[in-house]
Amino acid sequence: MRYGDIPADPQMPAIPDEAKNKICHTAISINGESMLMGADVVPAFGQQYVQGNNTYVMLVTMLRKQKPYIRR
Repeated sequence: MRYGDIPADPQMPAIPDEAKNKICHTAISINGESMLMGADVVPAFGQQYVQGNNTYVMLVTMLRKQKPYIRR
C-alpha cells in the first residue's frame, strides 16, 4: 500500500505529493509464524531521513514454545 492509496480525511493532514508514491505498509508472511513488515520514511510526517534509514523493517515472530518478544 502506498501513501497515495490512503483516502483523504478532512481530520488528518493532506499527504504531500512527494510522499504519495512511497510505501505506507507492506507485509510478507514467511512461514505462518513470522511476518516481515516495512514502510518508507516520510520527512513530512516528522520522520527524520538520514541516508541509510529511508525504510523501516520490522520482523515479528511467534514461536510456539516461547512468549512473544518485542524489543523497544
